[in-house]
Amino acid sequence: MIQFSGDGSLLQLQVISGLLLFIDPCYFDEIVSAQGRIASFARTDTKIWLQQVEAEVFPYGGGSLLGMMELPDNREIYELDIAKVTCYDEDEPHGEAIEQMAKNKSITAFGIDAGSFLIIDWANWDASLPVLCADDLFDLVDNPECGYIEKINKAIGNRGWAFVASPGVGSGIDFTGDGSYYIRD
Repeated sequence: MIQFSGDGSLLQLQVISGLLLFIDPCYFDEIVSAQGRIASFARTDTKIWLQQVEAEVFPYGGGSLLGMMELPDNREIYELDIAKVTCYDEDEPHGEAIEQMAKNKSITAFGIDAGSFLIIDWANWDASLPVLCADDLFDLVDNPECGYIEKINKAIGNRGWAFVASPGVGSGIDFTGDGSYYIRD
């Protein structure tokens, strides 16, 4: 299983619930810090929960910073071709439509400020809160063999999470850093 991609290579993670969250690591840290304010939000509908979290923690984010994907079948592994992570500009006509779908959570779209993003299976959300950390994830970029992936897998009990760092400008991939992105079919 390939849970880290920093060069545009294929990514894999174990599917537990069939619902994946896409989030910038710094946004994840902000949500962890805001647990006292959001702990009472009902989780019966993940889409509504995400929208409430965005409104509370990121009131000026426009409602499109956190992404989700409901997988159509009961697959055990999710693979992401990083070339399908596609940038959009919400000020362009096509981008306006994507932005609206992102707010409604009807498309897998998310915002990035740290040139990277996490994918977390919803079943692992609570278990990941005390163990995932943006600074440690950024260290993974420089040292993929540091043992961090194994440490997190052991802490949460499975491989239902992954981390993607931008391969950078000139990589031939649309995901070059900060911005608004969606996963192309």
